[in-house]
Amino acid sequence: MVWVAWEKLCTSKDEGGMGFKDLRVFNLSILVKQGWRIQQNPQSLVHRVFKTICFAGCSFREAQVGRNPSYAWRSIMVAKEVITRGTRWILGNVERVNIWQDKWIPTPKFFKVVSLRSLVLELEMVSSLIDRELRSWDTNKVKSTFLPHKVEVILGIPISPRLLNVSLIWAWTPTGHFSVKSVYKVAQRCLKERNASAESGGRKNLRWIGSSSQQHPGVYGTIEISSSMEDNVRRLARFPGKLLSTSRSLDKLNYKINVDGAVFKEIGCSRIGVVIRNDRGQLMGAMCKKIELPLTAFETEAVAKEEGILLAWDLGLKDVVIENDSMVVVLALSKATPLPWSIQKVMEGSRQNLSCFNNWSVVHVRRNGNRVAHMLARSAKSVLGNVIWVEDTPPIIAEQVLNDVIFLNHDFV
Repeated sequence: MVWVAWEKLCTSKDEGGMGFKDLRVFNLSILVKQGWRIQQNPQSLVHRVFKTICFAGCSFREAQVGRNPSYAWRSIMVAKEVITRGTRWILGNVERVNIWQDKWIPTPKFFKVVSLRSLVLELEMVSSLIDRELRSWDTNKVKSTFLPHKVEVILGIPISPRLLNVSLIWAWTPTGHFSVKSVYKVAQRCLKERNASAESGGRKNLRWIGSSSQQHPGVYGTIEISSSMEDNVRRLARFPGKLLSTSRSLDKLNYKINVDGAVFKEIGCSRIGVVIRNDRGQLMGAMCKKIELPLTAFETEAVAKEEGILLAWDLGLKDVVIENDSMVVVLALSKATPLPWSIQKVMEGSRQNLSCFNNWSVVHVRRNGNRVAHMLARSAKSVLGNVIWVEDTPPIIAEQVLNDVIFLNHDFV
């Protein structure tokens, strides 16, 4: 008979173990759950009680064990180490997020910058990387501050023009929502590292370990944007902050917004297409836009939706239905499913914008039903900046728009 250490049996099957549950790790995971609730719900009774007694002068993230702590508070402070390791910021208004100290980059394990600081620009806060006029990343600063592989990751983080407040999410789930299952894995790694550190005579507290590498200046890039779009972005900042919990009735919708995005990996950027028509199929406005950011497909779709809502508002259209062929983004905008973390702020901004409309709804359609927007987005590969048409038809989609008008008028006869 071969004896195997219990720690080995409790190791996950992916790492060569049997996957047995370790009660110590499970207990720590439950404590992390309580600590997470205290951190995320400042209005709850338990948060207010602990804050009054244990961390009156600071936030939960800055709290310490203190002198003569209760058994409950001491236990939660043990779990706080795991909470710190498992959380990161999702970007919005980034005034208080530090580039070098906080966790804000969507890269597994560290979630923070682990390279040397740039000698070209001495920047401290993430807000210094944002272009306030364009309300997007300042590509010049990003490329001159970080290594090329980090530049691609950072520019791939969508930024809502509303610059909503930053929020903490659980970094180890796709939606950013807390789950005990994901906590168990993080807690297991923490305990292993703590035990290994204790056995080697090192400190028992966990520390982030990052590699150093030489910083290289990047290639400067620019985002071209028309003056009309600058006015649109400024208008967007004046939208009120009311949120809608669900979409409204379709009874009074008069205008249809078709939006789509196209990703061109070979050139490291994306394009979006927006087409707005009335109930007779006649074109009211259209736009194709170049996005100099390496976004994923559904992130591009999310940005396209926000730009379509902005264009409709600028044209004075207040009763709209938004059509898109991305089910993930449609469900996210209608709040029918938890939001993927990468588009949370973009979707929150879109819903706040839609709260200003009289009536709105969002509908999923197949690619054939969204053909005009798809054609416009694909044709924008060679576009520099933005092109906007008002009561005029882009040549690339003229035939498709005409066919749709004929089809609709035939149905009305």
